[in-house]
Amino acid sequence: MAQTSEVIHSLGPDDVARLDPLTRIEELRQRASTFDHNGWYPRRIHTDLLGALVAATAGESAARALLERTGHVVAARGDDPFLRLAIKVMSPALFVKSLSRLWSVEHQTKEAFITESCEPEAGHAVVRLAHVDGYEHLGPVVAGWMRALLLELTSAEVSVTDSGWTLAHPAPREVRFELKWPAVEAPSESDEGNEIRELIIESLLTLSLAHRDEYASAPVLMLKGPTPLKVFLAWVNEMLILLAAEHEQGVVFRRQLGEKLVTVEQQRAAIRDLSTPIIEVWNGVLCLPVVGIIDTVRSVDMTKALLRAVVEKDARYAIVDITGIDVMDTRTADHFVQMAKAVRLIGARYALAGVSPEIAETVVRMGVDLHELMTYRNLREALQAWIRT
Repeated sequence: MAQTSEVIHSLGPDDVARLDPLTRIEELRQRASTFDHNGWYPRRIHTDLLGALVAATAGESAARALLERTGHVVAARGDDPFLRLAIKVMSPALFVKSLSRLWSVEHQTKEAFITESCEPEAGHAVVRLAHVDGYEHLGPVVAGWMRALLLELTSAEVSVTDSGWTLAHPAPREVRFELKWPAVEAPSESDEGNEIRELIIESLLTLSLAHRDEYASAPVLMLKGPTPLKVFLAWVNEMLILLAAEHEQGVVFRRQLGEKLVTVEQQRAAIRDLSTPIIEVWNGVLCLPVVGIIDTVRSVDMTKALLRAVVEKDARYAIVDITGIDVMDTRTADHFVQMAKAVRLIGARYALAGVSPEIAETVVRMGVDLHELMTYRNLREALQAWIRT
């Protein structure tokens, strides 16, 4: 998925046949940008992307080249250190033998490859990929993937040809691949050496699967080979068990943290509601008692709550009672001026009640202009003023 969308993003105008509006590279890029590269998607999403690549070309030859290029990008991915180490240890013959394990790292499908023949001395092997039904355009992608990996094993020219895929028949039951690499005389190696090499490769691929799953499980490495290797593999098994336990604890911690954050947000919402209680004290008259310190966030919340209550209750008069405020600075005074303007804009009157002598003296000394506000000494006077009108 991730590598296919990367190929789509990398395509330039010269790579695309502009046959109709549906094949424009801009549209392909926009579609690929909607995918989370770390997420899991059904196979059909991948086949849709491969189909988009094919649709962006003209003819079978160009389609094959672009699909093989996708396979090269998949093989070149360097974010899995264990997989890269396993490739470095392999010979071409061990690569053919490990194809199913390598494939399971990418596709989580076991026993997908069947080896028909493998002649290391002749530099030739034939393998078949089963379970291809419904997986459109996969053959050339796998051919490019295998060729890129073989090139890491030998610096000489290699070739991988597939049979069974065509544009007219994009999803055969199985795809057959013929692999060729330079025939060289293999260095003599003891049976024990071959066994150790295979065990190391198998262990690295198992670690690769664990790495891909972020150590969510603890795969067990088989304790085979000489004693030093068994000791090392046993130590790795213990590390995998510890990593799996840490992962499980992390999952539990993140879940508990999420639950606590939800609780905190609910409490915060309850506090906001309690800090801005709006009371209907008379028919069409609302009162908002204010207590404590007024900051920018709270002033915005109070204004929104008051405006919403005025509209919902069809109120004609809003009284803000600041009896509970001991100190008022310039910014706080400006909050109430802006609140008054907002209330008047939606067709209601606004009054500020509970202005103490200390606040009045402070506001005058600061030079704050409150001429736009109707002010009263207490809530009773503000309510009486409304009744008299």
